[in-house]
Amino acid sequence: MAKNKEKPQALSPAQYWEWRTTVTELHLAQKDLEKAQAELKILQKETELCAVRAQLFQSIRTEATKLGVTAAQKEYERYTKVLEDCLGLSLKNKIIDDITYEIRELPDQKIKTP
Repeated sequence: MAKNKEKPQALSPAQYWEWRTTVTELHLAQKDLEKAQAELKILQKETELCAVRAQLFQSIRTEATKLGVTAAQKEYERYTKVLEDCLGLSLKNKIIDDITYEIRELPDQKIKTP
């Protein structure tokens, strides 16, 4: 019994290169999809990071600024009291001239209507 040895089938050069190009294009398309998915994940993480930064800014920076304003307000009130005690008069409704340092009454803010 002799086995019938058949010659293996082969592709023509044109068929081979078309197949090879098709496989390469499939591989590149899959890599493009993976890249696009990775870019989407990065964008999502950047969005999450921006939200966290905004929360941190709000909770830390804004609160610190509020504390700074409160401290500045207290210092203003303290020094105003020191000046009032030193001068013996109230600085309410008064301005201090930046050039002569004179203390003056605030002008009336009445608006004349025609």
